Amino acid sequence: MFKKISFTAILLLCLIAFVACNGDSDDDDKGLLTINTNTLSIVDADGVVNTYTYGEGQTNFTELLPEGGTKQCFCQRLAFRSAQALMATEGFTALYPEGISKADIRIVTKWNTDGAEELFVDNLGWADYDVKIKLNATEHNYLTAEDAVFYFVPRDGDTAWKVSAQAKLFPPDFFTLRTAAKTGGDADISAFRPVKTDAMDNYLKPIPLEHAFRVEEIALSAEELEESLAVFAGWKGKWVSGASYLNDPAMEPAYDAVADLATGYTPDDVKDFMASMYRSEFGSMEINKETVTYYKTDAISGATHNVSCEYKPVGKVTVPWGEHQVEWHRFESVSEGAAEYAHLIATKVHSHDGDLSHWHLRYGSSSFENLINYADPMWWPTAFADGSPALAIADDMLGEADEFAMMLPSLDSSENIGVMVIAHGSDETEWNQAVAEAVDDVELPYPTALGFLEFHDQDIGTAAKSLEQQNVNKIIAVPLFICSYSNHIEEIRYVLGLRDALPEEDADSGHEDEHEEEELIPIDTDTEIILTPALDDNSAVADILAGHLGDIIQQPEQEIAVLVGHGGDSPECLEKWNQNFSSLASQVKNKLGLKDARYGFVAMGEPAVADVVSAAQEEGNVLVVPVMLSRGYFIQTKIPQALEGLEYSYADKALLPDPAIATLIENRVKEVIPPVD
Repeated sequence: MFKKISFTAILLLCLIAFVACNGDSDDDDKGLLTINTNTLSIVDADGVVNTYTYGEGQTNFTELLPEGGTKQCFCQRLAFRSAQALMATEGFTALYPEGISKADIRIVTKWNTDGAEELFVDNLGWADYDVKIKLNATEHNYLTAEDAVFYFVPRDGDTAWKVSAQAKLFPPDFFTLRTAAKTGGDADISAFRPVKTDAMDNYLKPIPLEHAFRVEEIALSAEELEESLAVFAGWKGKWVSGASYLNDPAMEPAYDAVADLATGYTPDDVKDFMASMYRSEFGSMEINKETVTYYKTDAISGATHNVSCEYKPVGKVTVPWGEHQVEWHRFESVSEGAAEYAHLIATKVHSHDGDLSHWHLRYGSSSFENLINYADPMWWPTAFADGSPALAIADDMLGEADEFAMMLPSLDSSENIGVMVIAHGSDETEWNQAVAEAVDDVELPYPTALGFLEFHDQDIGTAAKSLEQQNVNKIIAVPLFICSYSNHIEEIRYVLGLRDALPEEDADSGHEDEHEEEELIPIDTDTEIILTPALDDNSAVADILAGHLGDIIQQPEQEIAVLVGHGGDSPECLEKWNQNFSSLASQVKNKLGLKDARYGFVAMGEPAVADVVSAAQEEGNVLVVPVMLSRGYFIQTKIPQALEGLEYSYADKALLPDPAIATLIENRVKEVIPPVD
């Protein structure tokens, strides 16, 4: 009797367990997919479908090493298989039957490595700001299987696809050994290497990959994806300028320590250097999604003023700085006004000791190239997390006192600086005279000389010899040109020895009314030469134009300003001209409260000024203002001829003789060289 009951009970228990297991299996298998192919289809922005094969061509999954070699990348393989899992999902392929659209799909991942960016951005062509690490992701060294998650987010809509790699894709002890390799020594790295190879060759490579990924459709709000996708994801919060801490008594030991390591420097000298390095127009800032609000306290009244700018991302660039590589994320303002913050570049938020979060930035009204390549190389505005104590910042500086000491400019007087202002030149005496008078007004503690590219005996070579005769061994060359991008700027670079050959001349030079250009010969010098940006969209230029328009303005709310420039002599240059003039027009409109401000070109490129004025006169009263350095042929003849028969008021003035041009020259030099007492 007992045996029968026991046997029956056992059978019943087994049956219950079998049913229970089957039920759990159905739930566990939900969303699990099998990958049966090694190919992946990607749709470009123009609709072209490209097919990539796992491990071949652009997707050979190699990672570039700092020393120039390569190594096989597990993380790129994981990202590729995750994208394939998405394409194996019926719900996704019903909407995107041809492949994953780079224009429509953004990517966020919890897998906190460079692998996703290397695959999707570097190899498959996604915009770098459309591929992001999820906010609050696990620190890079301590990943687990639960972090192997990729979100594919449509640009429009409030849902996303979540692709999760399953634990079966990783060999036993994979993550334990990986963490040891990332945080330990050479022995730990050697121990992890065969496990990583095993994962690539025997776990990720074989096809089919059965039930290796789970795909779910989720709401964006479910896992903070909206915050991760924000323009300033990773920078959100309140930040304080490093300059705000410099007068705190807690900083004094840090100044003392750096001065002890720098010959000839006093603690006050170190403090002055830090003030120059951290200098900013604001005392603090608050960042939220797409917006940065800059706060500035008036030193006299104590009142706080703020400026808010909404930005769009325009990608990132990596540039060398000494022995380091700096990754600058670039943001462009889409808000009207606040020209001083129109361009913003920022490093990622980071810390040196794990607890003092900060990041570096630069900002300005000119181009990103100016901020990255031409600004004072020691200008490093730094934002610290709100509430960071001065003592912590001082401790951080003390810990790196030797590095700060190395940053200080040498007090060796063997570096003798001179300034060369370069203008195009003209066969009209008045044109050249206006330039010469502006250079005479420049006030700098360096010898200054004027050199013309053409049409004048006082050429660039003559100016260089004049400076060398004054024992100058470093020349800062400032081009008095409207835009930094043109054949003329490249010709200047050639004459200064900064490029090996003359640029190719465009057949339509835009100078049909001027006589043939002179032969250009490189100067013979060993002197170091630095070429600064030209005038570009500097706010001083906008101020001058606004002043010229102010002389003819009557009813600003009904008037449309049209800025007139020469134009670029190549598609690449013309793009920069358009960017600069768009910025200048926006600044002028905001300064004067105009109905609108536009621009056009009179010699080369689109939009042609005649077309712009013709369209504008149908909408309001048109005010035309030249953006020309000095008064001459273009202002007096070329522009009026181009606009013949159209209705407009004309501010027939040049930028010179406005004294702001001399100040702009001074500022260009100061951007390259720290201030001299």
